[in-house]
Amino acid sequence: MQQPEPFIGPSGRSRSSLQIDAVIHRLLATNDGAIARRTLTAAGIRRAAIARRIRSGALVELAPGVVGLPSPADVERQRVRAGLESQLDAVLGYETAAARHGLPIEKQAPTHLVVPHGRARTLATGERAGWRVHQTRLLRPVDIVEVDGFLATSVPRTLIDLAVRPRDRWLMWIYETAVKEALVSIVDLRACVLAHSRRGKSGIVRSRAIVDALIGDSDDAAPIDLSELELAFFRLVSPLAIAGLRAQFRPPWYDGWRGIVDFAIPEHRLVIELDGRRWHSLTQDQANDRARDRAARANGWSVLRYGWEEITRRPDDVVADLVVALGGADMPQLAA
Repeated sequence: MQQPEPFIGPSGRSRSSLQIDAVIHRLLATNDGAIARRTLTAAGIRRAAIARRIRSGALVELAPGVVGLPSPADVERQRVRAGLESQLDAVLGYETAAARHGLPIEKQAPTHLVVPHGRARTLATGERAGWRVHQTRLLRPVDIVEVDGFLATSVPRTLIDLAVRPRDRWLMWIYETAVKEALVSIVDLRACVLAHSRRGKSGIVRSRAIVDALIGDSDDAAPIDLSELELAFFRLVSPLAIAGLRAQFRPPWYDGWRGIVDFAIPEHRLVIELDGRRWHSLTQDQANDRARDRAARANGWSVLRYGWEEITRRPDDVVADLVVALGGADMPQLAA
């Protein structure tokens, strides 16, 4: 008859195999079904006991130094947790953190992990398993928050990290959305930018310029917040009683957030884009705008583009364009 394997717990008392299983499953149950070997050994479970359970199929190796349940309740959460457990002091970052915070990010692969410099552990299967590890020289306690049960970079820090991405129009949209949806305050965002500016962080120049533009530090180049521009447009066209006018519309040729248009009237296959006063290098990639317009026209849609000056100083021209585009002989007209 097989003798129960000994287990020397924190109290120093020997425990049976069933007790070992109970400890392992209790730890796994509170950790999304994935846990680092170092955590199990710290709980008094011997490496040989872990190895036996892997051979028997009771546990599986999820990543170097990480084991888990073979059939977790939530496979995706286990995968994310395994990535975090594989590193020392890791948190979710970049697009992964942005999506967890509710920013308009499509589901991203791989899962992005941020670790303090010098703490990263090599993941031989990391990229194939869907993890990407980023090292950072500055990860302050204030830069880390808990979101949906995971540690992740805060919204201000996440926005700064995203500034390494070269898609300027998309980046401005993400920053504006975070402020507009009250996910971050301008004060906190600027404080975070200033804290990281002294370290020469990648993307910090672009991030600082966007924040300065949002604050309005530059009188000549300050952008109009899209919410203000949209409100001005709504006020202008509301007397026309346009049926089916939709904001932030995803057209049939949608290819991610670059493909979302400011307004659309699907019944008339009409796209309306608004361009506020803004820094050209930051938020108006003209080549991308032209590509968006070509995509719309290739799909049989018309495109109208208006800037702040047109909407506020030449509103009659804007209304006239819309009336013509909608075939509005019988549409309500604005009062003279």
